[in-house]
This record gives sequence, C-alpha cells and structure tokens, in this order.
Amino acid sequence: MGVDAARRYHPAVRVAIASDLHLGITSVAAIRSLAASVAAGDPDALVLAGDIGEGPSRWLECLKIFQAALPDAALLALPGNHDLFAREGATSADLFATLLPSLARDAGFRWLEGDPLVKGGAAVAGSLAWYDYSAAEPELGEGPAFYAAHRHDLVADGEAMDPGFDDRAFAAERGRALLADLDALEGNPEVKEVLVVTHVPLLEDQLERRPRDREWALRTAYYGNLTLGAEVLRRPKVVHVVSGHTHHGRRAVVYRRTGLPVTALVVGSDHHRPAHVTVEFGRGKGEER
Repeated sequence: MGVDAARRYHPAVRVAIASDLHLGITSVAAIRSLAASVAAGDPDALVLAGDIGEGPSRWLECLKIFQAALPDAALLALPGNHDLFAREGATSADLFATLLPSLARDAGFRWLEGDPLVKGGAAVAGSLAWYDYSAAEPELGEGPAFYAAHRHDLVADGEAMDPGFDDRAFAAERGRALLADLDALEGNPEVKEVLVVTHVPLLEDQLERRPRDREWALRTAYYGNLTLGAEVLRRPKVVHVVSGHTHHGRRAVVYRRTGLPVTALVVGSDHHRPAHVTVEFGRGKGEER
C-alpha cells in the first residue's frame, strides 16, 4: 500500500451504545453484568445514551462502573430525560449545563453534547434531543397545545422538571446544536461516516405505534422528535441513528430520497434488564452486531 493510500485507509470503528440503565431502579449487579458484556466485545468506544442513573449521585456511580470495566475505550455520555429531573438539590437547568458534564469528566467520560468523537474515518455525534410533539399519534388529531397542557398528566417529566420548562423550546435548542455538529463533520474530509446517538428517537421507524391503545397513543408525542430526524437524514454522512428512551428495541433500514440507507436502532433496555447494541462503521459501509 502506497503512502497516499495508507493515509486514506481507516479501519472500522466499533462503538457500543447502552441506554436507559436507570441505576437506582436497576441494581448495581445488573449494571456490572452489562458492563462486563460490553467489555467482552472490546469496543473502541462506548456511549451511554441517557437515563443513566436515578439522580446525579447514581449517575456518577453508573459511569464509574463502566470506567472500571472499559479502561481502554473512549467513553462518552449523554443525559436522558430522567437525568434532568430536579432532585438532590439541583435544578434541571443546572444538571444539564453544569453538574452532569462535570460528573462525566470526573468519571473519565466525554460529554457528547457539542463535542463529537472523531476516530479515523468515523465520527460519533450525539444529543439528548428531547421531544417536540412531532411524534404525536396522527389518529388522535391533537396538536402541540394539547400535549403541552397535558404533559403533567401523561408523563413523569411534567412534575419532575423545573417549573416552566418548555419542551419545544428545549428540543429546538438541542436540535440546532446537534445539526451544527453534523454540519461540521460533513465539512471534515477525513470523516467518511457518522453515527448519531440520541436519547429521544428521531425517526418514525424507531417508534412503536399503538393507535388502539389510547394511553400509549397519547404518550407517543413524548417519545420522539421527527422534526430533528428529518434534518439529520439530510446529512449524507450519517449512516446510523441509535436512540433509547422508549425501552422497546427496534431495528430498521431507512432509505433517504437520495437512496442512501440509514440504519435506525433503539436500544431495547428496560428497568432491571439493561441492554446495549454495537455498531461498526467508518469504512463506507456500517454494520450492526
């Protein structure tokens, strides 16, 4: 292989993604078992994609379990909606802006919000994302005002977040930040493929629709951000979108108007049954394992 060819060649990058671990509901033993399973796959990087621990002290404890199990991997963390519940004397705003990023660094993790990982020809970008009611069940015929007004009745976030917290404004803010990261990666000639990791799902194929189950159908508005997903699909280097939040594992291949495929996954992790997925990408054809 010539010098120029060697400079262009990048081996595949293996990334493990775990989500919805909920340490404090899920036991320490179960999290340690999952960490050992992840480590056995020898990933180049691990992303913990939100709802990591019930409260900031549990959040840090969970990160340290994975730090001990994977001393040689790049470690990345994102918050989930539960991670921003105002508790242990911290507001949701402070948790997102200051406390959780600091705890992540203390545990040897990169705070993935606004700081993508680039490794060879592969990049990992991430965001909590948040929901903007664009995933609402169409058959119900309700608009954003309905879901904003009834949030306290339908999801725990309504009571647990800071008073006055605005779902759609926060979703738009996080969406702009993620798209800025993706645009920078699109402009980086060394990056060939991008994995997008979010807590809240971005694509219709990641959602589980149950229109005949009214309770589930009403809550679907809080399970995705399809507005952001449509924009993510416009970035041609994106080959994988992996999310959590719903606790229902999903896998689909989404074909864009250009014909370029994107693999869409949801980590099927649930209380007491933590799980992860692994993807390999970075050489022009991403693969799931």
